[in-house]
Amino acid sequence: FLDCDDDTLLKRYKMTRRNHPLALNRQIPEGIKIERKILNPLKEIANYIVDTTNMKPKDLKSEILKIYSIGEKHT
Repeated sequence: FLDCDDDTLLKRYKMTRRNHPLALNRQIPEGIKIERKILNPLKEIANYIVDTTNMKPKDLKSEILKIYSIGEKHT
C-alpha cells in the first residue's frame, strides 16, 4: 500500500495541475480526505505500507524491488 502525508499529496496534485478525481467540485484536500476514508480498510490489511512522503521515484523503485525481491536469483 502506497501512502504519504496530506501536504505532500496536495503538493503533488498542484505540481501536476490536476484536481483530485474524488474532489468533484470541491478542493483537493476534500478529495484526499474522501480517498483516505475509502482506502483505509485496504490499508489496514496491507502486507506492506510504503510511506512515499520523502521518496524520489528511484527510491520508490528500490523499495518495491526490495519488498518483492525482484532481481534476486531463487534456486
